[in-house]
Amino acid sequence: RWALGLRYRVHVVGLEKLGAVTGPTLVMPNHPGYIDPPLVLSHVRLKQPLRPVVAASMYRNPLLYPFMRLVQALEVPELAEQSRGSRDRTLAMIDAVVAGLQKGETFLIYPSGRAQRRGVEAVGAARAVSEILDRFPQATLVLVRTRGIWGSMFSYAQTGKPPRLGRCLLCGVGWIIANLVFFAPRRKITMTIEVVDHKNLPGATNLPGATNLPSATRDKLNRYLEDWYNLEGPESPVYVPYHQFLGPRVFHFPDIEAVDEPDPSKIRPATIKAVNEMLEEHLARPLADDEKQPRTSLDQIGLDSLDRMDIVWKLEDRFGFHSDRMANTLGDLWALAEGLTSSTNQTAAAAPAAWDRLSSAEGSGDVLAETVVEAFVRRALLHPGDVAAADEVSGVLTYRQMLVAARLMATSFARLPGDAIGVLLPASVAADVTFLGLHLAGKLPAMLNWTTGPANLTHAVQKLSIRCVVTSRKLIDRLSIEVAGADYIFLEDLRTQIGKFSALRTLLASYLFPRAFLRNLPKPGVDDPAVVLFTSGSESTPKAVPLSHGNLISNVRAAMAVIQVTCHDSLLGCLPPFHSFGLLGNILGPLLAGVRVVHFPDPTNASGLVQTAARYRVTLLVTTPTFLSNMMRVATANDLQCIRVVVTGAEKCSDVLFHRTAQMAPNATILEGYGITECSPIVSGNRLDRVKLGSVGPPVLGVEICVVDPESKQPLPPNTTGMLLVRGPSVFHG
Repeated sequence: RWALGLRYRVHVVGLEKLGAVTGPTLVMPNHPGYIDPPLVLSHVRLKQPLRPVVAASMYRNPLLYPFMRLVQALEVPELAEQSRGSRDRTLAMIDAVVAGLQKGETFLIYPSGRAQRRGVEAVGAARAVSEILDRFPQATLVLVRTRGIWGSMFSYAQTGKPPRLGRCLLCGVGWIIANLVFFAPRRKITMTIEVVDHKNLPGATNLPGATNLPSATRDKLNRYLEDWYNLEGPESPVYVPYHQFLGPRVFHFPDIEAVDEPDPSKIRPATIKAVNEMLEEHLARPLADDEKQPRTSLDQIGLDSLDRMDIVWKLEDRFGFHSDRMANTLGDLWALAEGLTSSTNQTAAAAPAAWDRLSSAEGSGDVLAETVVEAFVRRALLHPGDVAAADEVSGVLTYRQMLVAARLMATSFARLPGDAIGVLLPASVAADVTFLGLHLAGKLPAMLNWTTGPANLTHAVQKLSIRCVVTSRKLIDRLSIEVAGADYIFLEDLRTQIGKFSALRTLLASYLFPRAFLRNLPKPGVDDPAVVLFTSGSESTPKAVPLSHGNLISNVRAAMAVIQVTCHDSLLGCLPPFHSFGLLGNILGPLLAGVRVVHFPDPTNASGLVQTAARYRVTLLVTTPTFLSNMMRVATANDLQCIRVVVTGAEKCSDVLFHRTAQMAPNATILEGYGITECSPIVSGNRLDRVKLGSVGPPVLGVEICVVDPESKQPLPPNTTGMLLVRGPSVFHG
């Protein structure tokens, strides 16, 4: 309190009302800035300790963490992103507060759950306080209204963005020192205290002079709190100089950014109608006409952070698009359902400089061995400085770095029980390293399809006697999937187990003894399984498809012959590696043939895909017509100029999509093809010099086909529909 007094002159109105407050209590302030929690804690003094409920970003701040432990603060997760783990931890926090109240404790909790954005307190549809009071109505409520902070460096007013707390604290200390400690200009703060009694609730306390709270239902409670916090109207930002003589005397506050509004013209009316109907079902009431606007806040229609997560997950299940960001408006939900919402915080910045390092391999496209692991190691040793792969999490990795990372992970993978190891990862550098590391450890990767649901995942695990599944905490937190019968092995944990000495030793070995990597390789046969994929299970339980080294290598060579890659090419890999097309296009093709690949983990995120393609100036794209169509719908004129080849399959490309792609990616040639998992997967494809619209092209290198009568199995003449028979080195041995 003394330290805060060097900058803030605080006047407390109603302090005498706290004298009668005893027992379990909730102190509920408004939240004009990040500095008001210590101001409230130091000036609102009760007869027992006050435990604050603090957002994770504050709780885990290195500067504040010791203080948080000292005051026994309760950590609550940030709800700015979609996460089942965050949802569960928020509900656990509510349980902890209720349990503490039952023991007679006192808590400081912010009903709005976030700092003010526009100078007024917006409680919206927040549920935490109403749920706590519903479960423990005996709690005494102390309301605190703080005025005078709006406009300080600790508020949103100066930039319209979240204040950088560490920077603010350091600046504050600096200004105090510059003012010789005692002579800093003071910011005037007024705190008004009100003790609230909700007499209509069973068991509620009756305090002398307490204001009666008419109802504790969420809607009425939140409106009451908003009205009380904003009783004096919206605050205008006030600037108080930081020094008596130095620095500016006035500050021009920016206009607070308006809510982002998606372009309704890009969203189909059928999508808007479907989303509105799902909302009405969730709310158990119809939406009013004035609520059906893109800028309508979800708080305004009665959805708090947890409600929003629930409705977003329903939308994702129905429409197939995903977003990590929390939706705030009705327009955000429409955009998500239409596939227009970005799941990342990517900016328009250029790709990392390391990405532009050109390949030294004039023979890009060649596969240098007959097994997957040897082909990768030989390319890594031949061109160690070439860029291999990149993504937003891992950055840009060269072949040397990829080899070292895979070798280090292989040491951990070798200790895992069982021959087959499940892999549950999206398109990413982590998936590349895991796949290669399992091969270096002599294990068989089994790529698991999480979209088929827990029952089919359990079937896959049982089919191959899988005891361990390699995945990431972030993915499991996002999907909330359990695989019965197998243990999760989190990559985050494995990384912490790798010692610096082991990493340095392996890196030095790649320079000093590179041939040792070849000598120590597992020696699988060409016909031995190299991966197990699973069919979708749309007709019955998923079928396991073991593909051999020979199957995969032959198909990679055939694919490279179709695309005709060069050392200047780079590829955008977004399809999940549990899909045969994604495994070939994201991992095997680029890494074995020497083509740079930048990964993007969510193929449904059209905006993110377009941004990544533009930033990394990719020339090759492997995708499906659905995902390609979404990209073309959000792309602008200059985003996709660098793309020269689009390889697509799994469904037919429409004439509209061909036309739209010609507009948005005028230098690109769409090569439609056909394939199935059992054929590794490509069977046929159009060629750059031989494109026939509406056709899947002739068979690829090494593949022979025959069209026969389904009944007699006799060959049919040209232009006759029949059953397609396929044979070749890429056909699996089953």
